[in-house]
Amino acid sequence: MSPRKFVYRPQQRGAKPAGELPKAKGRKRSAEERMNKGEARYAQILTTRQAAGLVSAWWYEGMSWRLADETHYRPDFVVLLPDGTMELHEVKAASREDGGDDFGATPEAWLKLKIVAEHAPFPLVVVWQKGGTWQERRV
Repeated sequence: MSPRKFVYRPQQRGAKPAGELPKAKGRKRSAEERMNKGEARYAQILTTRQAAGLVSAWWYEGMSWRLADETHYRPDFVVLLPDGTMELHEVKAASREDGGDDFGATPEAWLKLKIVAEHAPFPLVVVWQKGGTWQERRV
């Protein structure tokens, strides 16, 4: 008499029949699909700068920082310059107050920018569009 082969098949409540795959929870969206309109316009600027040799490479939402419990910061763009310097670029809308001479940010967003600027090993640059030109401010 040959020994019986034991096959372990755990059963769980609501288990699916064998061979049935779980349904996908959602489609991963590409970077272009995740960008808002301002970020997409700035991505075109970075691509143009890259073609001109002013930028070596750039990544959309390329890194993230944990600032505190349940508080994170993810810069819009991580930019590598030809001299090897990395910069964090944050795209904001123009301020609606005072004619749009500055960028608009919520108090929470402004606090996060200041914390990252103090602790990050890279320069933080906030960019916004005023009229047809891009404005920059190093934080």
